Amino acid sequence: MYSRGGPDKIVKAVENITSVDIDYYAVIDNNAVIEIVDIIGGVTFDIPIDMDYDDPTQDLHIHLNAGVQNVNGSEAEQLLRFRHNNDGSSYPISYGDNDYGRMRTQREFMIETAKQTLQAKNILKVKDIVDIAYEYVETNLSVSIIKDYAPYAINMDISTIQSVVLPGGSYGPSTTPSYPLWFFVADKKETAVTVAKSVICSSLFKAAMFG
Repeated sequence: MYSRGGPDKIVKAVENITSVDIDYYAVIDNNAVIEIVDIIGGVTFDIPIDMDYDDPTQDLHIHLNAGVQNVNGSEAEQLLRFRHNNDGSSYPISYGDNDYGRMRTQREFMIETAKQTLQAKNILKVKDIVDIAYEYVETNLSVSIIKDYAPYAINMDISTIQSVVLPGGSYGPSTTPSYPLWFFVADKKETAVTVAKSVICSSLFKAAMFG
């Protein structure tokens, strides 16, 4: 979910934090992931912990066992929304508890979904996947640009897909410095180092892809 300013405001905030110019964005509705997961026959994923949570007010019921398994669309939604169990326990600190753990699981599942979607066996499902994208994805990419990049997606080395977490910490009413609400505050110096490494990797990837 993004602020009232919409994705353009978020893009400007990210550019301010990272000093990276962002030309394009895509806002993906959870329903897109759920439907794509079902279309490709599920995603093989290692669920990090047993998940047991119920919230009748949202009609949300999460009951998943830890371990490598084929996750369908309904289970994917449970996985992506899980934060903690009914008894209050959450991901271990070493993994990243509560929101940090949820964000890590979301990133890793999204990467696996992308990798397992971009496989030759799914070539005949491209039309269905594109239809889902048109319904659930908000982007400033034009149709012509998408068509230009489509051939490269087929040949993309999916093993190079990765995510990076900006260094920083959570601050709120009980921290120093304190804030009236809880925020994640990026470490500017370490963020610059992380971004520099990511830009180098991105440049090497583009060189390998496009020559």
